[in-house]
Amino acid sequence: MNRVDTALTMFSEGSACSQAVATVFSQDLGMDEATVHRLTTAFGGGMGSRLHTCGALSAGVFVLSGLHGSEQSNQQEQKLEAKAEAGALIDDFQNQFHKINCRDILGVELTNPEALAAAKAEGRFQESCAPCVRFVVEYLENHIKKG
Repeated sequence: MNRVDTALTMFSEGSACSQAVATVFSQDLGMDEATVHRLTTAFGGGMGSRLHTCGALSAGVFVLSGLHGSEQSNQQEQKLEAKAEAGALIDDFQNQFHKINCRDILGVELTNPEALAAAKAEGRFQESCAPCVRFVVEYLENHIKKG
């Protein structure tokens, strides 16, 4: 199974969008899957289910930071590179979906148990969020291929 299919399967089986995206890049980050899955848990649902920045997009920024980020405070060049790469992903995501916040993408109040249950029953997560997961994984795959 390729990364896109693995991420979409993880998402459909209950992983947060952020976990599904980041976990399939764990080897590229030099980390084990369980650690990446745990570290990206609360990005789902727009940061702690508060409907802010899309969790799939946040996970993409997490992966790009892992690939390009600085390890020490004096590594300003790496920090700037990571921010530029993250900015490019955010811009492309915005161009694709015309929004970056979970509230606008999903349109469901995730802290309301009734609304959450209704959204799951209606398939809103697969309809609204799965395309975001796919987009970010494909973007990161292309980014890694380009070197």
